Amino acid sequence: MSEYLEHFRTGTFWGILRWEQLDALWDAVRAKAEGGWYLYTLDDAPPATPAAADQVRDFIAEVDLELRRAQARDHCGLVYADDREHPAFIQVFHPHRVGGCGTGKWASLPAWTLSLLPPVDIPAALASPRQGWLRRMLGG
Repeated sequence: MSEYLEHFRTGTFWGILRWEQLDALWDAVRAKAEGGWYLYTLDDAPPATPAAADQVRDFIAEVDLELRRAQARDHCGLVYADDREHPAFIQVFHPHRVGGCGTGKWASLPAWTLSLLPPVDIPAALASPRQGWLRRMLGG
């Protein structure tokens, strides 16, 4: 198992509950934007190389805008980081794609991850053999 997938599946993540906490998290990422962040949208193939600093800043701005527009509440609750002050792995869930709380194979997948580890294809890595045959049968 890759270090990325192991961290994704078994790492400890802290919820970013308030918008002020999210602002502080984004500030921490921006402070080390040139640190080799991999920006992964789970609907796409995982990136092979880290993003440039300006891409990191643009990504944060777009994701932040999307979260605030879709989650028009006084709390965030959609972002989880392995460390709030010195993050190395962040999972961001889209408010319209969270199916509910769960663990293991029934948990919702994030829409995006930001990581200092090279990512792997999470949906493929977590797909069960049953999902594989059904996808093949349906031509997917």
